[in-house]
Amino acid sequence: MASINSFSRIVATFVLSIQAVSSRPHWQSKSDLDLSISTTSGRLQGIINGTTPNVRQFLGVPFAQTPTGNLRWMPPNTLPSNQSSAVVDATKFSLNCPQYESAIPTIYSTYVREFFISGPSGEDCLTLSIWAPLHSQPEDKLPVVIYLYGGGLQTGGSSVPYQNPAKWIERTQSQIVVSIQYRLNIFGFPNAPGLEISKSGLSQSASGSGINLREHRCVWWQS
Repeated sequence: MASINSFSRIVATFVLSIQAVSSRPHWQSKSDLDLSISTTSGRLQGIINGTTPNVRQFLGVPFAQTPTGNLRWMPPNTLPSNQSSAVVDATKFSLNCPQYESAIPTIYSTYVREFFISGPSGEDCLTLSIWAPLHSQPEDKLPVVIYLYGGGLQTGGSSVPYQNPAKWIERTQSQIVVSIQYRLNIFGFPNAPGLEISKSGLSQSASGSGINLREHRCVWWQS
């Protein structure tokens, strides 16, 4: 079972790896920059897009095993030990966590799609995405923003365009942002009496397998 300390180490490893790779001469061209970094989740292949050419993006990086079968109602399980040798395509978002999407047209769903998730959904959604300045030095000690999307524990995801931090980082070049996906609604917060709180990893009355609000704060300062 993935503990908060192991999760914090994963995030810290990503951040340190990104800063180490980006500490290259500023005169080096973007085409020469290495967008491949080694982490406990595998060797990530990131991306730089034309909209924000000064932002390095590592999207849809798995931090736990797929929560299906016997793992469906359990806390996130750490990735297998051989995962670190795998090559991970971190150039696009992963699946969104399963959630209700109304088919009834509204102003938002018709004209302001930026507030909605983009792409398909599925249970293999326990991933995180990282945005970092193109050029930064380890000694810069940039702050790391750990972002957990809202949505009343029912909707949301890292793919929501309105919440994408790439343009913010492009403008400021002064922070790293990590967006974490977590299971929603019945998959993350079933409020089932049969699920022991000690196994669920949740606080007090919210029996399930989604997130622990107290642990969120631990992730924030430990990372």
